[in-house]
Order: sequence, then C-alpha cells, then structure tokens
Amino acid sequence: MIPQELDLCVTDACNMKCRYCYAAGKNAGKKALTFGEMKKAVVIYLKRTLTDGQAVDKISISGGEPLTHWEEVSKFVKWLGKNLPGQIKAEIFTNGTLLCLKKAQLIVKNGLKLRLSIDGEKESHDGARIPFGGESSFDIVMKNLKSMPAPLRKELEAVPLISAENVHLAFKNMKFLLDMGFKMIRPSFVLNEVWPKTKFAVLKRELEKVSFLLRKDEKARKRLMKISLKNLSKGLEEFARSNEISIATDGYFYPSSLISASVAAMGNSFRRKYRIGSLERGIETGKLFFLRKEAWREIKKCGADLYLGCLLCMYYSVQVAGGDLKSLLLSAEKIAEITEKACLLYTSPSPRDLSTSRMPSSA
Repeated sequence: MIPQELDLCVTDACNMKCRYCYAAGKNAGKKALTFGEMKKAVVIYLKRTLTDGQAVDKISISGGEPLTHWEEVSKFVKWLGKNLPGQIKAEIFTNGTLLCLKKAQLIVKNGLKLRLSIDGEKESHDGARIPFGGESSFDIVMKNLKSMPAPLRKELEAVPLISAENVHLAFKNMKFLLDMGFKMIRPSFVLNEVWPKTKFAVLKRELEKVSFLLRKDEKARKRLMKISLKNLSKGLEEFARSNEISIATDGYFYPSSLISASVAAMGNSFRRKYRIGSLERGIETGKLFFLRKEAWREIKKCGADLYLGCLLCMYYSVQVAGGDLKSLLLSAEKIAEITEKACLLYTSPSPRDLSTSRMPSSA
C-alpha cells in the first residue's frame, strides 16, 4: 500500500526566504541528491507500486529551489522524458528567479509541467517571497518570463498561495495570472495558518468575484483549477494511498515532503521516527501504513467534516513545528466551506481511479 505520488526534494538550497515556506532557512545544509540517486528513487518507487498493484499519478521535483541544482536536475529531467511511462505526469516547481529560456525549453520539451510559484501582482508576491538579496522577486520573475516567446510562456503553470495576509487581493491576483496567459492557475492555501474570523468574510467576498468572472468567461474557467478537497469517506485504506511520499537529500524516504524539506525537522530523533525507507533498503510500506493510521486517528479526532487537499501537509506541519491541529483543521474547514459555496472546490480522485504504471529503465 503506497501513495500515488512521489516527491523528490532534490536540494536543500534556495535563493529565497519566503515567509510561509516550511523549508525557509535550510540553506545551511546545502545537501542535494545526485542524478543517480534521483533515478534510483524513481525506480524503487515504481517497482514498489507495481508489486502492490498500485496506481501512480505523478512524480514531482521540488526542493529547496531545484534550479539551484540545475546540472544534476537537467540530466534527471531528460531521463524522465525518455523513461517515464506516458500516463504518469511529471512536474517541477520553481520560484522562477533562476528560470531562463534554455531551462524552460528543456523542461517543457521533456514533457514535464513547469509550475511557477507566483502569488499574483507585485504587492502580494513581494510581500511573501523574498530573495536573500532583498530585491523584488516579482521584478526578476517578470523579466525572466518576458525573455521567453509567448508560446513557451503559455506552457507554464502558476501556483499561487492564498494567505490570511493577501486574501483581500485574491480576485485581483487570480485575474492578473489569468491575464498573464499561463496555461493553468492552480491556487491553494497556506497550509499552516489558523485564520482570524474576520478574514473569512473577506475570502467569501473575493471568491464570489472570482466565481462571477468564471461564469462569464469559459476560457478562464478552463484555466483556473478548483481548490482540492480531500475526501475521507472511503476510509483509512484509501487515505493511506493518498498524497505522496518524499525522498529527502539524506537519502531517506518520508511520508510527506513537509518532513523532507522542513528545516524544523532536521533533528535525528525526529527523522528516525518518520523514515519509511531509504535508497539502500527500499520503501517500508508497513511503517508507512502505521504512520498514515496514526495521522488518520488524530485528524478524525478533530471533528472537521470538510478537508482541504493539503490535509496531510497540515497534519505534518503540526508534528514538525507545533501548534494545535484541531484549530488548524477547523480553520481549514471554514475555508473549504466558503470555497465550496463559491463553486471553486473539487474532490481529489481516488488513487484507484488512476492508471497503473510500468517500470522505466534505470539506464
């Protein structure tokens, strides 16, 4: 029993210190996976899924900032393009400050979705996404995007985050990203925030404006993805297959990228508790199920009825950095209710609905 997604945290290094990033400040280690280790992680994962008869949705490349590790990552992108079964999606996340025409072309040419972390207009983006040099990350990203031909820019996908701090600009930001011409806009919410009650009314107002826009504009409706809702009605076994497992730069697998990439999870005792395998031993599905069962029990105790798609990341954010899980999930439930009423919510597919994979060559 194994989740439908594999995340590769390919490097700890990043050139940004975003306010709500759980990996912020992790530059001190500057560890990274080699090309060979990235390949091995994918082969181990797909071999395990085939053994279990488990479906696979996607392979994700994250960090840190993957483009700080471009020499190895570019080789891995080419390998994925040649070896990954066609029904399995692959994606790479970037803050866009190191993105150039050549890199974007290579990523898109090899069939990966290029997902850009951009929150919208300058005020929202620069308010949270801060380079170590202190300059405007928005200006850098816009300059990089404008250096690309329009057809290539239209292959990029935007991944904005809505927070309690920027929610009053949600409509303007979604409209800006639609007007930028991105192929897809995939909004989500900052995963570790308990919102003040006053912000829920603001969210309702902003999402109603977004919903009205989408009802008028069919093209926009097709490009703005609805917010994901996690469905727990099918029970523990389906929950155990959901979301991802992640390989960290230390060569160990973990039940969430939040642990792989989090600076707060660097302690050896914490990591030992959550390790579910390694590049040497493979994936320990028994321990993974035990940890999913533990998460299920704690989540269900909180009494929420609606869950956002980033449910497990919210759970692990509390394990890593502390906080009250019940308050966090009930806040997220209110966000989900408002989003659902605005007709901007969808239920994540069951892992059983996704196509099964074949093994790629490790060569």
